[in-house]
Amino acid sequence: MPDITFLLDMDSKAGRARALARQGGVPDRMESEDDALYENVRQGYLAAAKAEPDRFAVIDAAQSEESVAESIWSTLTSRFHGVFS
Repeated sequence: MPDITFLLDMDSKAGRARALARQGGVPDRMESEDDALYENVRQGYLAAAKAEPDRFAVIDAAQSEESVAESIWSTLTSRFHGVFS
């Protein structure tokens, strides 16, 4: 079992759009799925995070890359005192 699991969470439609843009607008098999699949998967991960709050750190992935990185770093340094300094 990992000491920490980062869940980078964002609105499922926005996440899907971000993935599609990264691929130049050409959907692969996953991006061809409907919105309900994406939201169901997201809710499943959020349920896991709620069930194990000491293991999961939910990060708002709708932030800028820099803000996401800062949130991850802040979580690491607060949970693992002295390891990441």
